[in-house]
Amino acid sequence: MPATGASVTISAVSVLSLVLLLTVPAFVDRRRRRGSSGRAVDGFAQGLAVLVSGAALALLSFTDQRPLQLVLVAVAFACHAVALPLHYVTTAAVVPAARRGAVFGVVAATGTLPGMFVPYLTGRLVDGAASEATGYSIAFLLSAAVMAVCGTVAMAAIRPERDARALGGEG
Repeated sequence: MPATGASVTISAVSVLSLVLLLTVPAFVDRRRRRGSSGRAVDGFAQGLAVLVSGAALALLSFTDQRPLQLVLVAVAFACHAVALPLHYVTTAAVVPAARRGAVFGVVAATGTLPGMFVPYLTGRLVDGAASEATGYSIAFLLSAAVMAVCGTVAMAAIRPERDARALGGEG
């Protein structure tokens, strides 16, 4: 891919992320103001964002068409990006104000922790596979599986009202 094509692709991912980051949280907030429960709004939105991202990564392993691969990469990265601000909003609603700084610190630390070992794991998968393409497919499918589990858990477990009562947060 020429440099201009790569820059257009990266820009497309950024534009899609921007559009989703500006629209999805606003949509979630609007639903919350109209009386939807935190679980239905927060848990579903965060879980769905991660599930869609994981599905795009999984499908990436089964297509050879370059344009479709680029769309799937854009969807995977953009949808995953939406879950992050929603997560912080939910955390802020659940955790008492006096503890938020510490909780946000732990969330940031644990959220970036995979960045320390996932590149190594991906390299091992790629190096140990029969071909580079097979190694990347395995890495994408493993990531998609983790995202499927996490998205499903988010949809089932995020209950801001219940958790706020238990922790003394705002709910």
